[in-house]
Amino acid sequence: MDLSRRTVDPKTNPDSPYWKSQRLSVKIIEAKHLTWLRKGERTCDPYVVCRIDNRTAEEQRTSTVWNSEAPFWSEEFTFEDIEPFRQLNVTLWNDSKDASAKPMGRVVFPRRYLLGDDEQWFNITKTNDDGSVSGELRVRIKYYPAKEEGAASAFAVRVVAGRDLATDGNTPPNPYAVLHLLPDQHALSMQQTRVREGTANPQFSETFVFTVPVLEPDQEIHFSLWNRSSNGTEDGFLGHFSVSVVEVVMGGRVDRWFPLLPAPLAANGKIGKSKDKKKGEEDKRHRPRAFVQALQRMPEDGAPPTRKRHNFEESLAPFGTCAHCSGMLIGLHLRCGECKVACHHKCKDIVAPHCGGVGVMRLRYKYEELMVLRMPYYEPLLHLLEKQDYAVLVILGRVSGEREDAARSLVRIFDSRSTLKQFLKKMIAIEVANAEDSKTLFRANSMATKALDVFMKHVGGGYLVSVLQSIIKAIVTTNRPTELDPTKLPKDENLQQNINSLTLYNTIIVDSIFRSVDKFPPRLREIFQFLQDEVSQRFPNEEGVRYTAVSGFIFLRFFAPAILGPKLFGFESALTGGLDARAIRTLTLSAKVLQGLANLVEFGQKEAFMTPMNGFIAGRIEGMKRFIDEISTSVPYQQVHTKIDSEVTNYEEEKECGELYGYLSRGMEKMMGAENVSSSDRKLLHQVKSELKTIEETLESLQRETPGVDSLQEEGNSPIEMSEEERMIDVLLEKRTLMLREQRNSFRSAGELE
Repeated sequence: MDLSRRTVDPKTNPDSPYWKSQRLSVKIIEAKHLTWLRKGERTCDPYVVCRIDNRTAEEQRTSTVWNSEAPFWSEEFTFEDIEPFRQLNVTLWNDSKDASAKPMGRVVFPRRYLLGDDEQWFNITKTNDDGSVSGELRVRIKYYPAKEEGAASAFAVRVVAGRDLATDGNTPPNPYAVLHLLPDQHALSMQQTRVREGTANPQFSETFVFTVPVLEPDQEIHFSLWNRSSNGTEDGFLGHFSVSVVEVVMGGRVDRWFPLLPAPLAANGKIGKSKDKKKGEEDKRHRPRAFVQALQRMPEDGAPPTRKRHNFEESLAPFGTCAHCSGMLIGLHLRCGECKVACHHKCKDIVAPHCGGVGVMRLRYKYEELMVLRMPYYEPLLHLLEKQDYAVLVILGRVSGEREDAARSLVRIFDSRSTLKQFLKKMIAIEVANAEDSKTLFRANSMATKALDVFMKHVGGGYLVSVLQSIIKAIVTTNRPTELDPTKLPKDENLQQNINSLTLYNTIIVDSIFRSVDKFPPRLREIFQFLQDEVSQRFPNEEGVRYTAVSGFIFLRFFAPAILGPKLFGFESALTGGLDARAIRTLTLSAKVLQGLANLVEFGQKEAFMTPMNGFIAGRIEGMKRFIDEISTSVPYQQVHTKIDSEVTNYEEEKECGELYGYLSRGMEKMMGAENVSSSDRKLLHQVKSELKTIEETLESLQRETPGVDSLQEEGNSPIEMSEEERMIDVLLEKRTLMLREQRNSFRSAGELE
């Protein structure tokens, strides 16, 4: 498969009847029992990195939870339209403010295992036990496409430098880098730099060339760093990583620092240190080769490990501590025969069951491969969904567990068709008309609440950042204590000072919001004006409802969640130092105050410790009402319809329709069984069901008739200006190609290649 060509691009190939889309959602929830991970580290400051294969471009990371062995993140990441991939790597790292972060363990999810969705605890697998991996390596890779049919492509790889490499005590390493082009069963592509003696920050500046007759999507350039032994024994392992060929080809070149990773547990046997065997030069070359061969033999299709119980045996080994209660182990106790974890007899049944691991992590994943049709195939379905005041979508919102995802697709679809305002207003009108009383208004999950949530985040994302980002950064940076709960108040803190600090923070937050009226998105103003009018007509004798209906969205579903989870709303630049427990608590208490103000009520006995903030709330209620009235008044704005996302193309609309088809298909059984559905609406449901069946049959038919959905299309490769060194490399490519072919032919004739 030639990677200079790509899977059919729907934006440039409208004649293709359908195309493939992939989406992987990963929610990192929490981890526990990380005490054993620390290996001498003074603190446990974990964060998680999710990566598709070895592609750094397809990488997401959580925030750091400082000083915690049971971190809670609840952060969700989405990878969309990813190239064909083999696995998802979830790596746990221990952060450091003064040095390089160190990997603690990981969970690997093969692609086959990810199909579908699941949420559970997974065992965090140990990485290399010797703890000798740290630092980074800078590499520069340039792709040279084949100049003619049948010619080889090439990659010029420059190993630039390393930094902060692991040292053996006070002795700096003698590092050298080894390169392979994988897959390479016999590791014949091995090339290596010269040894740089006595430095943890080596400067290599050496260039290598890999010629590739045929490019494949699973190819990668593998780098490993080794420490040349000064006494003739085996060289030490300093770390490794890989760069996907896909990433290099699509971008033309790669130039960055890559963190060194420890060896997977299955490859540890290939890097174990020999204490007494002297090694010749060929043996030393064999060691990196054997390591790379071991990496390629690792199983890829097994499920990630979940919990595994310990194999406890009685022991008298001295000087231990219990894995559960941390008490001293004196006399007869229990020790696991596999991972050597020890505990008291009484703690046996409550020790965390993660034998062979280094903790447990709870996460949720959902992976979908979606076949997307062209828009004409979806038009009849969309026409039915708009009938009878969107009756089918109202029912979907009542019964489907995927209502939020469906609302996201609907908002984008209707916005691209310039009918979003009509859809939102109809959802609001139906919700208000069906409310039993004002107290239940917009309290339940429905299509109206979810659609408005999505609409606010898309239309008001930039506005939200402009109002709150600098304030959250100031709160995190100053990090004053604000605890008001006497049961949680540290002995060295003063309650009155904490009240003053929390009042100051909330004053800054609320004043910034109240001053932002002129920045408020006009499209939101129009929707909120309609919302106020509807609730005022429905509940004419309840003056407060016109305020709480709007504040329930803009404050309880927008401002307050952004303060509670700033990273989820795009405030990464405000969190460069991470969030510690105090900052998290301050944001939580600030959100509580904002929620009370939004509801126009003061704190009572339920949260009595928050009553010192009642004076602040009472003094801001009138300002809150003025703000709500101002943002619920339409103002003239550009008449040209501005979409939520200026990049909502036909391609994206097709994708959203494909996903909506899935939500409707999976929810149809519940929709057909829903109660309180009129006969006309039920008839419409049958029509939608029939149309879904038609789409299903169309997909099946097209898949049979056009197996080339992944057919290839020529894509231009614009030349990149070459340096003098790169021009010299270009001259040598043809010679290198011939040499490689001759080398392979000689191995085949000798019977060394299968």
